[in-house]
Amino acid sequence: MSFDREGFDKEVGLLLQGVRKRREMTQEEIAAQIGIQRASYANIEGGRQRVPVDILWRAAIVLGVSISALVPEALQVPARVTEPTAQEDASFSTSYRLTDLLVKAAK
Repeated sequence: MSFDREGFDKEVGLLLQGVRKRREMTQEEIAAQIGIQRASYANIEGGRQRVPVDILWRAAIVLGVSISALVPEALQVPARVTEPTAQEDASFSTSYRLTDLLVKAAK
């Protein structure tokens, strides 16, 4: 599975921008409250700069939303989910198996 970093950064930026505008805040205001320069914040919103998780966390607090509201949903499920081998199955120490969760999520 490949990861589209550029697309992810742009989506995070769009989500930040949408919430910020709904809160009627300027880029200058939110940047000051989360402790970064306005230019850096503008680059994050524009998808031109990666957003560190601590900045995303601070933005969520300032904007009054869950951090999950600022991150794109992971909706893609691998095309083929296979059952683990007996050896892999024995190594699971949790009460659930990831493949079971993925299969349920795909339905």
